[in-house]
Amino acid sequence: MCDGGATGMCHGGGREARARQARASNPLSSAFVSANAGSGKTHVLVQRVIRRMLRGGQPEQILCTNVTKAAAANLAERVLLAQATGVRRQ
Repeated sequence: MCDGGATGMCHGGGREARARQARASNPLSSAFVSANAGSGKTHVLVQRVIRRMLRGGQPEQILCTNVTKAAAANLAERVLLAQATGVRRQ
């Protein structure tokens, strides 16, 4: 089921939604992620940062911005948690 909004995101993990998320998560391209609350923006940004680091990117070379300090803190926490739990190249 799609939300019908500007995001075009589909609930239930539709194939198109997963394809869009994979493209947005590609660390080799620039991306602007904008969507409704709860749609997975932070997840996409975390995946981009992790994938970039797994490909040799240094944290000080990665620019990732967010709208609020709370959202930025949440993003940083998720990246650190992924590192601490042993995210590795698959």
